[in-house]
Amino acid sequence: MAQCEIALVVHPLHLWGGGEYYLQVLSDLLPKASIYTAWYRPVFVNQYFPEHKIVASYLQKLPMKNHFSKELIPLLPKAYKRFDFRDYQLVIVVSDGFEKNLTVQGSTKVWLHILTPPRFLWLENRASQQSNKLTYKIYKSIFEKNLHQRWRHLDKEATGRADFLTSISNTVAERVKRYYGLTSEILYPPVEMDNYTQDTLPKSREEWFLYFGRIEAYKGIELAIKACIKLKKKLCIAGTGADTERLKLIVMEMNGSRYIEFLGFVSDEEKWNLFQRCQALIYPVKDEDFGIVPVEANSAGTPVIAYAGGGANETIINKKTGLLFKRYTVEALTEQIGILPKVNIDPEACRLQACKYSREIFEEKISAIIEKLI
Repeated sequence: MAQCEIALVVHPLHLWGGGEYYLQVLSDLLPKASIYTAWYRPVFVNQYFPEHKIVASYLQKLPMKNHFSKELIPLLPKAYKRFDFRDYQLVIVVSDGFEKNLTVQGSTKVWLHILTPPRFLWLENRASQQSNKLTYKIYKSIFEKNLHQRWRHLDKEATGRADFLTSISNTVAERVKRYYGLTSEILYPPVEMDNYTQDTLPKSREEWFLYFGRIEAYKGIELAIKACIKLKKKLCIAGTGADTERLKLIVMEMNGSRYIEFLGFVSDEEKWNLFQRCQALIYPVKDEDFGIVPVEANSAGTPVIAYAGGGANETIINKKTGLLFKRYTVEALTEQIGILPKVNIDPEACRLQACKYSREIFEEKISAIIEKLI
């Protein structure tokens, strides 16, 4: 048996997101574990996983892979299938795609932790929001008929081979039940709670709103922009992503530049400063798998205005730690923004709710599961 008896498997490592934070917490808890991925960006890995052995597939040798990550999706099932895990007792797969398409032998066990079933295979509404991209159009017109059902079969089969299943939220667990016919335990993502204490929660807030996260079409940022311009309220948008230029064009067309500010990438220190100062976080994501940002905002005592769907339905308590709008319209969001000053949101209540998702609780559950499996 090799010194490293636990392997971690994850999607390609080149951008920071919820899955990468998950992996970082796991790798801190399991410092001797090797990390397996289809391919990675060396600068990214050196920054976030400098102490770990990284094992990549043959795709690592391909040039320009960072620029054509979507185009490499058809090659991922075979890439993960070729990995050899015979020297490991346990393989922990953090999956939102084809990472689960593994071959294990002997007594090696697989724990599959599901961020979401692959969105482009099962969540058509999410995929349709990428329909303006050339790669999506090519896939729909040429490859979907032959590949879609085959990939669904492979995905369902690979999920069924796992020895133990966990999902990051009830929302995802419901998808696992619907698409795979399987039950899974809930293991919520970890949230850092050390940035604030009760004594450092802000006593007053500034008159502007915040969106924080990736700037992608499915995140619904357009809804927040239109609502804030309509109300003549300032909205700061922190983050980067493929939808940035389209959103900036919308702001220009609405003559809303005085109300909308794009901050770009911000550091962790800046993020917590923004949480502490803003009037509320606006999180208009329609079908978020979990949504760690609203919980982070609550940990800072910050109210959250979110759509009543996906993970926010599980983490935000309406009129106690934030406000939830049920109709996905600009009018419904503007109504909640207008109501916020009239609702007494207690910062300490926000923080207490966020504590349910602390990193300490997550690590305790991880340790218990690993002990049970090996």
